[in-house]
Amino acid sequence: MSRKINFYTYSNKPETLPEAELYIMCEDIHHTPEDFFDGDLAERIEEYSEYRLVEIDLTSIDLDEWDICEDTVEDYMEEIKDNLDSLPIPLISADNSIIDGTHRLNALKQLGYKKAFVYQGI
Repeated sequence: MSRKINFYTYSNKPETLPEAELYIMCEDIHHTPEDFFDGDLAERIEEYSEYRLVEIDLTSIDLDEWDICEDTVEDYMEEIKDNLDSLPIPLISADNSIIDGTHRLNALKQLGYKKAFVYQGI
């Protein structure tokens, strides 16, 4: 049985979303189970029952909080240049800690963006 994958992107962004929908989205973004479960991503997503769309200043979050792969950041930079609207929206906690989207947020910052849409746990 296949499930419908719904990526909440810059062109498709509801105001609030339940944790369960974002959990599935994040699980599908991460290509291997190890990629998803390392760093307790599942537990960090489940910490909030709902997420609200907000626009944040990129200086208000610690972009160095997690290890990054520069190749992945560069891949996202190319994707953003081609079509920002296709970019999955990152997740942050209530205190602005990154839950998912470190590479996407770093790509936006390196391209000169000052703000970004994120889903913030509430």
